[in-house]
Amino acid sequence: MELPQVLKRVPAEFWHVLGWFVLTRVALTCIALVMLQVAYTVENPSPHALGIPLLDLWGQWDAKWYLQIAETGYSAVLQNGEATYAFYPFYPVVIRLMASIVGNTYVAGLLVSNIALLAAGVLLYRLVRLDADRQTALRSAKYLFLYPAGYFFSSVMTEGLFIMLAIACFYAARKERWWLAGLLGVGLALTKFIGVFIVIPLAIEYVQSRNWQLNKARWNALGLALPLLGHAAFMAFLWRLTGDWFAYAHIMQSNHNAYGHYFANPLSAVREAFTAGNGHVVAGLFAIIAFVLLIAGFRALRRSYWVYGMIAVFVPLFAGMIQARMGRYVAIVFPLFILFAAWSGKKEIDQPLTVALALLQGFFMAVWSIGGLLT
Repeated sequence: MELPQVLKRVPAEFWHVLGWFVLTRVALTCIALVMLQVAYTVENPSPHALGIPLLDLWGQWDAKWYLQIAETGYSAVLQNGEATYAFYPFYPVVIRLMASIVGNTYVAGLLVSNIALLAAGVLLYRLVRLDADRQTALRSAKYLFLYPAGYFFSSVMTEGLFIMLAIACFYAARKERWWLAGLLGVGLALTKFIGVFIVIPLAIEYVQSRNWQLNKARWNALGLALPLLGHAAFMAFLWRLTGDWFAYAHIMQSNHNAYGHYFANPLSAVREAFTAGNGHVVAGLFAIIAFVLLIAGFRALRRSYWVYGMIAVFVPLFAGMIQARMGRYVAIVFPLFILFAAWSGKKEIDQPLTVALALLQGFFMAVWSIGGLLT
C-alpha cells in the first residue's frame, strides 16, 4: 500500500491534534531558545541530561528522580533527605521500556511524555465526541495543548502520561469496557498518588450506566477495584523496601523543604499561598480558578468528569501541595478543557480565549526555561 493511501486512512481529527501539538511545542521551543540566550544555561538540569540546553530544560526538577528510578530502580537509602520511593513507579517503568528501544533514558523520557500527550489529544477528542459535535471536540483538544502550564506535558514528568491514562480510563468506561477501565486505572494509581482516586468517578460512571440502580450491578464491576489493588501492591513493595507501608507519605512529610507535602486545611493552604508571595500566589490562583470553573460548569459536565476534576483540585490542597505546584496538578483536570470548548462555540469567545491561553503559556514557559517554577 502506497504511503498517500495510508495517510488517507488516518482520521481527520488526528491531523488537527497533531497540528496543535506541533504548533505549541515549536512555539514553546522558540520561547526557550530566546530565554536561554539570556540565561546561557539551564538552572536545574537532570544529571541524565544530554548537555544540549534546548533539550535539557525539559528535564528539570523531579525529572532526575524518574530517570534514576528508570535506570537503577528504587533504593531505601536517603539522598540528602530525599528518596526514590517518594515517586511512583509506572512512569519510570515505561521510560525504561522505551529506553530499551532508543538507547538513552533521557530521550526515552521525552518520547514517552510527548507521545502520551499526542495520544491524550486524540482520546480527548473521541471522549468529547461521545456527547458533543465535532467542532466542540476539536476545541477540547486545542485547549489541552494551550493549557498555561502545558510545558509539563512535554517535560520528563508524569503529567503527559497521567492525563492520557485518565482520559483513556473514562473512554473505556463510557464504552462499558469496565475491566479495561480498571486496568488503565492501575496505571493511574501507579503514576501519581492521586491516581488511586479514579475508583470514585469510575464507580459513578458504572452506576450511571445502570440507570443509577445498584441492583443492576454485575461481576464486571469488580474491574473497577483494580486501581486499589495496584496501589496496595506499591505499598507492599514499599514495606519490602523500607519496612514501612506508608514510606511514600512519610518521606513527603518528613522533608517539607524538598516536597512541601503536609496535611492541610484547603482554605488555609490557599490563604497561605497568597501570603507567601512569589510563585505561591500563582499557585493559589490556579487552585481558585480551577475550583470556580468547575462550580460554574457543574451542569455542563458529566457527573463522573466533575467529580474527577474536584478530586484532582482538592487532594493536592489537602496534602499541602499548593506551594508553587498547583499549575502542574491542575494540568490533569481535563474536564476544564471540555468546559472551555463547550463555552467557546462563538468566535467572539474562542479566539480571545485562545490568544489569552497562548500568551499565558508563553509567559510561564519563559520562566520555566530559566529555572523558575511559578506553576
